[in-house]
Amino acid sequence: MINYLNFQWHSHSERVAQLAEQLNEERQNSLYRKSKISLTAALNSIITTINVLVDDARRPLIAIPINRNLYFGRSRRNPAYTSEANAALLWLINNGYLLKVEGRKVIYIGNKPTEKTTPFIYEVSPKLIVDDLDGTSVVRNPLLGYIDVRIKIKKQKISVEISDDEKLEFTGLIRSTNELLKDYDDLMSKTDVVVGTRQINPLQTSLTRVFSQGTLNKGGRFYCSLQNMKSKARPYIRLNKEPTVEIDFSAIHPNMLYDMTDNAVLKGDAYTIDGFDRADVKVAFNIMLNRDGGAGKSSSARSIARNTGIKYKDAQILEQAILDKHSQISDYFNTGIGLDLQRIDSDIMSHILEYFVHEFKRPILPIHDSAVVSVRDVENLRLAMEAAYREVMLHDEEVLSKTQKAIKVDSLPFTSGLDALIQQSLDGSLTNYDRDYWSEQITDNGSVQCPEDYLVTDIKVDSK
Repeated sequence: MINYLNFQWHSHSERVAQLAEQLNEERQNSLYRKSKISLTAALNSIITTINVLVDDARRPLIAIPINRNLYFGRSRRNPAYTSEANAALLWLINNGYLLKVEGRKVIYIGNKPTEKTTPFIYEVSPKLIVDDLDGTSVVRNPLLGYIDVRIKIKKQKISVEISDDEKLEFTGLIRSTNELLKDYDDLMSKTDVVVGTRQINPLQTSLTRVFSQGTLNKGGRFYCSLQNMKSKARPYIRLNKEPTVEIDFSAIHPNMLYDMTDNAVLKGDAYTIDGFDRADVKVAFNIMLNRDGGAGKSSSARSIARNTGIKYKDAQILEQAILDKHSQISDYFNTGIGLDLQRIDSDIMSHILEYFVHEFKRPILPIHDSAVVSVRDVENLRLAMEAAYREVMLHDEEVLSKTQKAIKVDSLPFTSGLDALIQQSLDGSLTNYDRDYWSEQITDNGSVQCPEDYLVTDIKVDSK
């Protein structure tokens, strides 16, 4: 996997500190006139972040954004993108510590292939690799918080300060989020994380809660570096040497909208419409929720056609079919409500994380409205999902049971014995909690090597 350098970490390790100081001194000595500005802190963050994110020792690669606009002025991405970080990166590149490789394309936008330019990828010099970096020495970059509020400027998402009014209004949310995600980091730092047979630094699970449109009222989902892997690779995740499952609320936003609308009843699968691929319907449905069509709720057909690859006339037909199928909630379409729904589903996930971190004390990896957990924790996750949905949506058991039928499970094929335990955990009939028996079933389902093409990033890299 190739990750993006994000300056997220800093290390108190003596080895990292010495290397950063050494490189800073080397740079100073190379200058005609010594600079008064030290790059030691920026170099520390770069070195630490590289060592956290690079997981293939055979050829350590990392994608690095060096666009000057990301480091200066109004378009600066976030407080960690400093002028010192920019200068340090350019010096490392110019002096051979980071070697550019050909290729900088990522494909896949929506569910159809589309090209998009991305940062160049660099091969990291062995001189920047710190073998067996002590994870206890690594902390979040002091310039970054656990909450990131973003706005979009010329299609570029950048971080902004939380307004004074919202700091006052959301004091409890800010405090509880910071405490929860710090405790989550502490829990996950002690977790063995493997994808197939490839060891992953558990620091890649560190979460940031990202809000949108400059307000804590929009968005709010949880993001981490490990989420960058292809979805096909996720079933190969093992936590503390135990196989995992991913469970989510299938079609959570349609279900939420029906639950929010008096007397509305969702019949059948929200994304099934005759004559159209389900994946295209899902993309179209979500475009119609996220796009703001103004007072007249103008059509999303052009956006649907562009993101699905279907013809414009077919996109018009699909949009109308969605409006007809979901007439009970049609007033929500083309209003931009999507980020409001994300704010609600992120609150649901926050409750789920609270259960796992503070009550169960068991590892969990959230993926927006789904979560990856050990097979041992399927029942814990089901119960946490039920409780969290009920608490946030303020619904009774009858409505909850209807929504819970939409839970979807994804995993590798397991033996019949483990499959039976998982199914019982899901349907509430589990009676066998014998740890030794569970361990036997887990042992019978050993690690499986993840196909290499699942781990290859969507960024095209030459094969030198």
